[in-house]
Amino acid sequence: MFLAVAVAFGSVGLGQFANAQDDPPASPATSIDATTPAALVDSAEALAQWANQLSNAEASLSQRRAAAAAMLASPRNAAKVALRIHLATSTDPVTQRAILQALATAPKGPPASFASLLLEMLRSSDGALLDDVIAAVGRYEDAQAGQDNTPPRQTLLALATDSRNPLPLRRAAIRAVAQQRTQPTVAALLTIAGQDPSLGARDIAFEALSQVTGLTEPGNDAAAWLTWWQAHRDMTPAAFADALVANFINATSAAAQQHRQLQDRLVETQRQLYRATPAEKRPAMLAAMMQDPLEPLRLLAMDLSVQA
Repeated sequence: MFLAVAVAFGSVGLGQFANAQDDPPASPATSIDATTPAALVDSAEALAQWANQLSNAEASLSQRRAAAAAMLASPRNAAKVALRIHLATSTDPVTQRAILQALATAPKGPPASFASLLLEMLRSSDGALLDDVIAAVGRYEDAQAGQDNTPPRQTLLALATDSRNPLPLRRAAIRAVAQQRTQPTVAALLTIAGQDPSLGARDIAFEALSQVTGLTEPGNDAAAWLTWWQAHRDMTPAAFADALVANFINATSAAAQQHRQLQDRLVETQRQLYRATPAEKRPAMLAAMMQDPLEPLRLLAMDLSVQA
């Protein structure tokens, strides 16, 4: 429905929305660029300039994202209306990506007025913008209502759990649900992982569980996940969040240790290769090692050159 409304307004220039009657009075004109604080973007002239920058094909993605973020932060409702219409009707994927990324990184998440459009884009995305759509729509929290008072997260869960939906749509919905690392998220993913008739959906849910919790060891073992869940489901939200933080810290430490071990093995292999290299070819080998992007190999080359 929103797309039909957006198309009806499609011929209206974005700058014209800055003069909407329901907006507060315009402040004095401000000279703005991509570094202007969003709080200053409250005049009709400023909004028109940001709108022009958003659709400027010569502007970079970061510049256009800054324009979208400033319009999103503006107290003028007209700015958000303009963004929604541009997101729905623009044929430029860079403009759409800039708006989606601004929505995904907004301090308070996307406004409720974008929920229906983002859900529609999730259902119809051809893949080019899918990651950005998932990142934006996944920001809606459990109890946050959309424009029609229906929580967008409730719709996402329905899309994710309904086995009648095509698997690509379910995958996108599951990934969006997993953007919120909460107990309701884990409960929903466990239901899919343990009970869904689709093996593909179960695999996606197991992967999402690892993304949410920072745990990899349970893998696709539903019983192991259930055991973990029984020890965590009754925690307070704060305690649950602390537990997940600890998981991610441990995972990072384990990955760093594994990385060091791999580097040590590589250095030792390179040392043995150097010793097996004929003496007349060693200078060239040391020169190549000195230019290696890996610091441990450059340090090894310095050590070997001293020993030579």
